[in-house]
Amino acid sequence: MFAWCSKFMSGKFHWISGFLTDPIWEVVCFDLKSENFETVKQPSCMEVYKHPRLGVLKGCLCVFSNYSPSDIIDVSIWNEYGVEDSWAKYVTIPYQSFTNYVAPLFVLPSGEVLFTCGSDFFIYNKRDNCVRRQQTVDFDRDRDRDCEAEVYTESIVSLVLED
Repeated sequence: MFAWCSKFMSGKFHWISGFLTDPIWEVVCFDLKSENFETVKQPSCMEVYKHPRLGVLKGCLCVFSNYSPSDIIDVSIWNEYGVEDSWAKYVTIPYQSFTNYVAPLFVLPSGEVLFTCGSDFFIYNKRDNCVRRQQTVDFDRDRDRDCEAEVYTESIVSLVLED
């Protein structure tokens, strides 16, 4: 999850433009089918967002922004794609970080939000406003262990080769 990467949703690539030089920013979209550019204006609920970044949560495009030095991150979700007034704040996550780079990754079935802070993983529970750090394995550092990571990609393509 890199801050300046585009996100792919609904057949379009999306990225944020303008926030480096202007407090007013917008989401730019490139439609692969029509090969046209579109823009989505900065939602009014995000006027205070500085250095916003895009993500995808719960199958929806989201914008998140850190507020330093207050140590919180706001996450707003575009609930109905294409309807500009359907943006809504989803969650505010408290954190303490020296890296100042926090990114939400996934909403668990329980409603908890998995996010990264630097190279660490955390889970935020909205009900009790609690953040807990997740233990992870550093495969580069722990090479003497007899384990490897594998990437699994679900596909409808058959792995059986026909003669």
